[in-house]
Amino acid sequence: MSSLRHYVLPTTLLAAALIPSVSADFGNSFYLGPWGNTDAYITKATYSLTAPSVVTDYDTSDSSLWVAIWIGVQQSDEDVDNENLVQPLLNWCIDQESCGCDASSTEWCVTASTYTPEGQTGQAYVTVPKGATLDFEIAVNSSTSYIDQKVWLNGELVSQQSDSPPLTTVLLTAKGMKPGVIYSANECSDSNCGTLAAYSWENLTLVFSEAVSDLNSYMSYDGASSDGLTTSDGGITWVDAAIDMGKDTVWDED
Repeated sequence: MSSLRHYVLPTTLLAAALIPSVSADFGNSFYLGPWGNTDAYITKATYSLTAPSVVTDYDTSDSSLWVAIWIGVQQSDEDVDNENLVQPLLNWCIDQESCGCDASSTEWCVTASTYTPEGQTGQAYVTVPKGATLDFEIAVNSSTSYIDQKVWLNGELVSQQSDSPPLTTVLLTAKGMKPGVIYSANECSDSNCGTLAAYSWENLTLVFSEAVSDLNSYMSYDGASSDGLTTSDGGITWVDAAIDMGKDTVWDED
């Protein structure tokens, strides 16, 4: 695939009440999957982030401007409009209060969040202090067939959500969502979002239902970079120490 952004959906929430549909522009991104002719799927994804600086040099006249950064998992890359995208995210708005966030203009908010075919669902925003450490987990719950997502802020669990799979997915798989792709993007409400400083998703760890080989051949980057994924248990668990998302100044509509 030449560009990951062709697969990224405009899914960011604009307020705590959640907006069903919004248009967006996209900056740097990465995309992993599908991983060949195998039934393997991600059973758990964990990763960390040191909260980066918020955007600068943006269009101050745009009162509805917002930016989001996230990693999400999805069933496949075949029918993205009708598949859940589980994507705990950080969000920043030029008018934080209007977005349902109590943060200052120099802080992010974070929430557990999922795009569904019916619209975005999510929890209340939590303010992220400058330089805070965030830890994320997205996991298949084998007991419920739900996808559980959790967010920790400086070691404290601050947001969580369990999502039932869409009915179409249940009918097709009988067992709910089995994540077959994982991807990330910097997302903006407009092309006038200015500059987002470089940051890294750290210690991305993927656990699969069965061994996967040559996983790096299924990874693509657009403005992002990494030394690659490694495995020490024959392909069940893969780790990427850091994915550098790079400095973002160009926001394209896809």
